[in-house]
Amino acid sequence: MSDLTTGCLKVRDEFASYQRTGILSGVRQYFVRLAGCKVKCPLRKNCDQQDALTTEGAIDASVGDLVSRATKSVGSNGWMHITGGEPFEHPEIFALTSAAKNAGMQVQIQTSGSIAFPEMDGVFVSVSPKQMYIMTYASEVILIACDWMTVEFATTALSGLSCPVFVVPEATNGEFSSVAAIDMVESLCKLGFDARMGMQSHLVWSVK
Repeated sequence: MSDLTTGCLKVRDEFASYQRTGILSGVRQYFVRLAGCKVKCPLRKNCDQQDALTTEGAIDASVGDLVSRATKSVGSNGWMHITGGEPFEHPEIFALTSAAKNAGMQVQIQTSGSIAFPEMDGVFVSVSPKQMYIMTYASEVILIACDWMTVEFATTALSGLSCPVFVVPEATNGEFSSVAAIDMVESLCKLGFDARMGMQSHLVWSVK
């Protein structure tokens, strides 16, 4: 683990907003969007965060500065949400989570689950799988109800997990169709998973 004052990460964006889906939906958080993603997923050409797929033009931000800005924005006992890109492509993420927790913050990480990493005490991990195998533990799983998210894909990805699963309707031009999501939830519930309906609430709230 790097020293708090010297560890830097490639950051695409920072902002305060509200968690949009899952167990923490509606919670105000400080989002740190890291740059870079090597996951070859079905969404790559239509990724809603195209600018976060590469590190080109990203800003180098120190762990200490990130934590300082987060605590000033949402409070020392608030939430830091680390997303991407793929956050676990950044070795310094462990320094960032430790520094945020040491400052009193709560931490959520959004990952594709494609990179194995050790369980981190006190870190809430949201996995949105883009491949059929989740390589790590999860506090919750977010599934996008799109054409490639089949029941076979979902059950393979969820194998061995017992956490809640939120199925989110795909948003097209700001509009939702819940039919595929409802079908997926019903199928997963019949198979014994804790599946629930979710949604990208920030589009309804008109916030970033």
